[in-house]
Amino acid sequence: MISYLGLPILWPDQTPFGTICILDNAGNHFTNVYRRLIQQFRDIVENHLQLIYTDSERQRFFTLQQESQEAALRLSEERLRSLQAELECASRLSSMGALAGSIIHEINQPLTAINASAEACLRWLGGNTPNVAEAREAASRIFQFGQRASETVTGLRALARQEPARMAELDIHGAIHEVLGLFEKERVRYGVAFVAKLQPDARHVVGDRVQLQQILLNLIRNGLEALAETSDRKRRIQVFTHRTEAGELRVSVEDNGCGIKPSQMKKLFEPLCSTKADGMGMGLSICHSIIETHGGRLWAEPCSPHGTAFHFTLLETREGSVPG
Repeated sequence: MISYLGLPILWPDQTPFGTICILDNAGNHFTNVYRRLIQQFRDIVENHLQLIYTDSERQRFFTLQQESQEAALRLSEERLRSLQAELECASRLSSMGALAGSIIHEINQPLTAINASAEACLRWLGGNTPNVAEAREAASRIFQFGQRASETVTGLRALARQEPARMAELDIHGAIHEVLGLFEKERVRYGVAFVAKLQPDARHVVGDRVQLQQILLNLIRNGLEALAETSDRKRRIQVFTHRTEAGELRVSVEDNGCGIKPSQMKKLFEPLCSTKADGMGMGLSICHSIIETHGGRLWAEPCSPHGTAFHFTLLETREGSVPG
């Protein structure tokens, strides 16, 4: 589908000169800002056409209306600059809104974990015989999740500003086990088995550790939510690593939950597109952006007979050697 927004350009005697237009290769409902912007461009062109209309008209222009026409041109250009500033402001506000939505989405899980750990800490300390060891462990989890929330906000802010990721060599297996550990309470509560099948000699990648763990957090959390209403089979989430023929390292997160409708697969990674009734549609979009900055791919496919598999690829490197 091609979207079209155009206006005719006329000579001073109202004969056609041409058309000024905006074309988009996707469906687009152009806002009033765009309509006003193209009108300003049209006005500037038509004002300049008056300068070259005919020798006599040009002479009349310079002798009788030079000051007024120049004033009109200046006014048109000022309006154009004003509209451009409005567009830039709208773009910044849109980015800020997306960033705010992303932060709300991404820190919800660590904040929930902080509340649960704080309740546990108070419970261990409030008993007849305070269990200091358990309380200390709960307090340690509060610190851990608070630090992760801070790192997530910092990473999202950098992503919104299009700052380069903090690329370094890392052990993706260690990152995977850390994230699985963060979901231990939920795993036990919902009766979900975690299975990690990690290829031993495929573990060293180049990437931003916080951002890659953010992807794993999103995918595993989505898997847990997909399994929430599953009762006719044992609930399971599997994480795999595998070296591809192209020399990349592929990470897969699979669940055997309710799956995703085929009609939703095409828009799965678009902003504000969610498969959940209360979803914000930001998580997978963020994941897709992060993987793109790492030079990899992220995609999803149905599992047989139940569930969904998400895969993403990363640049693999030999231990102790980061490509330059």
